[in-house]
Amino acid sequence: MTRGLFFILSSFAAACSSAPLTIEPRIVASGREAGLDVPVEAVFKSAAEFQEYSKALHKRYPNTDVPVSAPNVDFGAEILILILGGESEFDQKVVVPRIWYSGSTLLIRWTRIHERADRVFNDDDSSLPAPPSEPEPRIRPFLLAAIPARNGPIRFLNTRQLLDAR
Repeated sequence: MTRGLFFILSSFAAACSSAPLTIEPRIVASGREAGLDVPVEAVFKSAAEFQEYSKALHKRYPNTDVPVSAPNVDFGAEILILILGGESEFDQKVVVPRIWYSGSTLLIRWTRIHERADRVFNDDDSSLPAPPSEPEPRIRPFLLAAIPARNGPIRFLNTRQLLDAR
């Protein structure tokens, strides 16, 4: 009986270790000006597919910081995810705090966070942003990241969607 239980547990452990439960994205590029005012998420499985999208983005929004080509991406082993964070106030950036599997679906959670370095501290050590000396320009942050290639479904969730669903 002990041998049978050991075999079952070792088989289960081997099956679970074949696919990671969470994935760490490899950041390829990020910036402050994506061009679009609304959030957009996209997945690219080839360099040509990404280049076609980014050229169209540059044609419509000439000031975008999104790269025209995907540097250092092996599309045989990786795919690209592009998150255009939409228009935001202050100094924010797009981050991906978690990528995980739910069944066969890969879930990518993203959010925008403040990137300001000029913090002030009050007596109780809580961090408060320093008041801006002049109105800050609106920005449209983006993130371009590589993750291991896959053929299954991918779903993006931004923090605002998660909070609205409560």
